[in-house]
Amino acid sequence: MKRTIRMTLAASATALVIGLAPAGTAAAAGVNAEAAAQVPAEIKERGVLRVGTNLPYPPMEFFADDGKTPTGVDIDLASEIATRIGLKVEFVNMNWDGLIPALNSGRFEMIAASVGDFPERQKQADFVDYMTTGVSVVVANTDTADYRTNLDLCGKRLSAAKGTDASRIASELAKECTAKGTAGTTVNPFPDDNAGLLALRSKRVDAHAMDSISAAYEASTEQGKTHYRNVLPDFAPTKALYGMVVAKRNKPLTDAVALVLSDMIADGAYKAILDKYGVGGEALDAITVNAGGKRDAQ
Repeated sequence: MKRTIRMTLAASATALVIGLAPAGTAAAAGVNAEAAAQVPAEIKERGVLRVGTNLPYPPMEFFADDGKTPTGVDIDLASEIATRIGLKVEFVNMNWDGLIPALNSGRFEMIAASVGDFPERQKQADFVDYMTTGVSVVVANTDTADYRTNLDLCGKRLSAAKGTDASRIASELAKECTAKGTAGTTVNPFPDDNAGLLALRSKRVDAHAMDSISAAYEASTEQGKTHYRNVLPDFAPTKALYGMVVAKRNKPLTDAVALVLSDMIADGAYKAILDKYGVGGEALDAITVNAGGKRDAQ
């Protein structure tokens, strides 16, 4: 399920505001008064939680069949978080690697965009961890090589989305391949995974590294079955944590988001959202803050 709009939007420095989303998926749970009390006054007065994202990136965030309504794991979770702290939600779609700078400049208050929680990113913002993911590699269906270890990619033209952990691992692999005497390993950075997969289909690269959740989804679609083969599901040495990202100056909002996500685990709304999109196996038993890199993900 690939749309040209992903490349157009993600490559643009101009954000697209996608209006106000409806109430969350379990609005009957009502507002959490303790969490709502922690929301900064400026956000309360506006009545809207502005959330940065990068669509489409199924199944985490993508457009519904009408081509304009955002949906997906992150969209549903963010919408429910807003509902439970007494706010509406507004999604701002923009290039992925510009999300944290835009957050810190005040463009929006939270990021819901499959952002991995790593120590270097914790220096820039705070992460409310809500699920796990790995990194895997997608190759063309016509590529019949037997990929058993990452080193089997040596000599290949690799790609990954700029600023992602997949890009970092691919770059480290290229250096390792060179050190072992295998020439020709390159890493091509793209604005997003859609651009990388397009390059794979057009044979400009040999393999694209991306989050395992989305890699599996892409390989399961009608187009994906025709074009892709999902290999090396353990491309990253350990699983990582995805986090809702909040600016460090907004610690009360971080605490509020962690509180309502914990409530959603307790009442089942959290697991229901993940199960809806087939990623229930990546669920956490408890919500953490800035736990990336400090322990193995569950």
